[in-house]
Amino acid sequence: MLITDGNVATHLYHIAQEAVTNAVRHGRARNILIRLSEADSRGSLLVRDDGQGLVEPPIDHPGMGLQIMRYRADMICGALELRSERAHGTSVTCKFPLDSTK
Repeated sequence: MLITDGNVATHLYHIAQEAVTNAVRHGRARNILIRLSEADSRGSLLVRDDGQGLVEPPIDHPGMGLQIMRYRADMICGALELRSERAHGTSVTCKFPLDSTK
């Protein structure tokens, strides 16, 4: 998949960067998968790790990194999803339209 919009590419890069930083720093991940894919005219960025996961996903009081990732997803008309299972890692997914012109 090729991202031709520089704005979209920049936001996706920073979302991936923050997710990887969190996986290493907080999750103590040993393996991290980064996947960019396309389906039904939508793009999807997945960052999945095998770290310790979160005790409880931060819903009401997310950290600054998560807030920034959500903001960046919003800037490209996308949505951010966080899934975590204690001792089984965390997945951060950003789904976005491929024709984003916001």
